[in-house]
Amino acid sequence: MPDKVIDKKAVERSVDAEVPYIDLEYNESKNAWESDKLKIYTDANKANEVEINILDHKKDAASGFQATLIEKTDASGNTTKVITVAGTNDIVDLLAADYSIAKGDVPGLQYKAMTDFVTK
Repeated sequence: MPDKVIDKKAVERSVDAEVPYIDLEYNESKNAWESDKLKIYTDANKANEVEINILDHKKDAASGFQATLIEKTDASGNTTKVITVAGTNDIVDLLAADYSIAKGDVPGLQYKAMTDFVTK
């Protein structure tokens, strides 16, 4: 049975990992994040009896950092918050961060953007 638990968690995490790549836009009148692609993510979680709510999203153009804060509620009412962080997804990210990491340095702009997001 443990394999099924691991598989379920792996599926949930892989679905969560897609969120930073979704083009989210904040709709102030609805007070919610929206995207045509968000329905696919929401439907994938409903199949696992999980409700999701996008609490925050950050896309930092200067550093290439991108992350989303998701609140997930399972069928039993247990709530979990998940931060998903996008990997390399554009040329700014590649040149600004990946080059620093390859040299063994901390990518300062991304580190700052990430700590600001987590602190918020």
